[in-house]
Amino acid sequence: MVFHYFEHIRSAHLLLKSEQFWDYYIGSTGVDFFLFLSGMGLFYSLTKNDDICQFYKKRLVRILPAYLLVSMPFFAWRDFIHLHTGILTFIRDLLFLNFIDHADTTYWFIFFIIVMYLLFPLLFKFLDTASQGKRFLRLLAVLAIYALFSWGLFALNPVIFGNVSITLARVPIFVLG
Repeated sequence: MVFHYFEHIRSAHLLLKSEQFWDYYIGSTGVDFFLFLSGMGLFYSLTKNDDICQFYKKRLVRILPAYLLVSMPFFAWRDFIHLHTGILTFIRDLLFLNFIDHADTTYWFIFFIIVMYLLFPLLFKFLDTASQGKRFLRLLAVLAIYALFSWGLFALNPVIFGNVSITLARVPIFVLG
């Protein structure tokens, strides 16, 4: 929250220095801490109850109503009243398509966390079924495959890579959690 507060302060000299310090030394690390802890929390949650359907239901019931409650009025105002871009843009905004191909980062975190929640049980099962010694090797393999995927996306479509880079850099942090 402090990052976003300082992101818009540019007036007073003392505040400007504080903003520069915060941005240079701390930046948006709060998101990274949250993602690491979120990965840990999901690990303990799935360890306690391995029902995948219940896992998905619990996450979607927590995220989607809040997302729709906040995003629908915002995108309706922006797409119908402010920008006059219409229903297609409104739907693309709700489905995060404009994030992917137009770098609209308005609700990038929700997109990211939904994707991570969808992939988490697969990752958990892949890592959890390995013996203790092989688990670390599997984790390294997952991170290597992810690095190759990111590099491939950059090589094939640098525009899309740039649009979603805010999320790509954070996947390893979530996985390590």
